[in-house]
Amino acid sequence: MKNTVAIITLNYNQNDYTAKCIDSILESEYDNFKLLLIDNGSSELNYVKLTKILPKNEKLTINRIDKNIGYVGGINYGLKIAKKIKADYILIMNNDTIIDKHAISKLV
Repeated sequence: MKNTVAIITLNYNQNDYTAKCIDSILESEYDNFKLLLIDNGSSELNYVKLTKILPKNEKLTINRIDKNIGYVGGINYGLKIAKKIKADYILIMNNDTIIDKHAISKLV
């Protein structure tokens, strides 16, 4: 069985960057991952727009924090979720990153 990878990325009012990042991850050839998107206190309007433009995918979960708790706080929030799903590896990505479809396989 393949190792499970938890991928954590944050969003704070940057829907376009985040959507492109999410799309690139979902196109990965490595298929045993959970994508944890942490919305770190975006405005309500921005958050609603984000949920409408993101693809519906069982690998993607969106976790909303009502108030921005900073980069480290948002990542720590995601790490707690990754611990609950018992991921073998954790990949932290900035939301303005586009990942190659082979990258996760090579890292694992």
